[in-house]
Formats: sequence, C-alpha cells, structure tokens
Amino acid sequence: MKRWSAVAILGLLLVLTTPAASAAGGPWRVSVWQSGVATDQVQVAAVFEVKGAGFHAKPHPVKVCLSGSQCQLADLQQDGTFLVSRTILSPGTYNITVHQAKDSKLMEWHLRAEQQITVQ
Repeated sequence: MKRWSAVAILGLLLVLTTPAASAAGGPWRVSVWQSGVATDQVQVAAVFEVKGAGFHAKPHPVKVCLSGSQCQLADLQQDGTFLVSRTILSPGTYNITVHQAKDSKLMEWHLRAEQQITVQ
C-alpha cells in the first residue's frame, strides 16, 4: 500500500509540474521582416523590422540587440508583442537577441529569444 501511495504521489507531481516546466521555456518568438515578408536575409542599408510575440507585457520592457551590442528598448503592447525597425550598414551575419528586464531597475536582463540573420 505504501509503495502504491508513493507511486501515485510521484505521478500526480509529474502531471502537475509538467505544464509549469514547459511554460518555463516560454512562448517567446522573434522574427525578421523586410518588405512585408518574413526572412532571415536582409539587404544592407535597407530598413527591416524585428517583430516579437509571446512576451510578458507587464511590468518590464524588452531590449533588442544586434550581435550583443547596438541594443534598443522596445515598447510592449498589451498582447505581449513588439515591433522595432533597424538598418544594418555592413554585410555579414548577425545574431538578433531579445532580452526582458528582470525588474523595474533595468539592471538585469533575461535572454528570451534569438534569431540569426544574414545581411547582403
């Protein structure tokens, strides 16, 4: 009887924590758009958009960075989306990262999403 109870408790804990564990990975998504088309290749010196979705809209903002620098803050909409426009003047491969602030002091940030792009 004790063994069955232990197995039942472990099974219940597994069922209860599995959704929380998958949610901890987050629903965060980032995509790059140029001329209205989603892409991973953009033209040098041409404006493109970085769109994000699935972020926690309150209370902390996100910052969008190109290869770890050139970061800019993005305003989140109520539905957890954002849009920023960027231009890159040098060809190459860049990593776009999106970080969300841990607290209102904006001192610590959590990496939430990333995408690599090629600029030609």
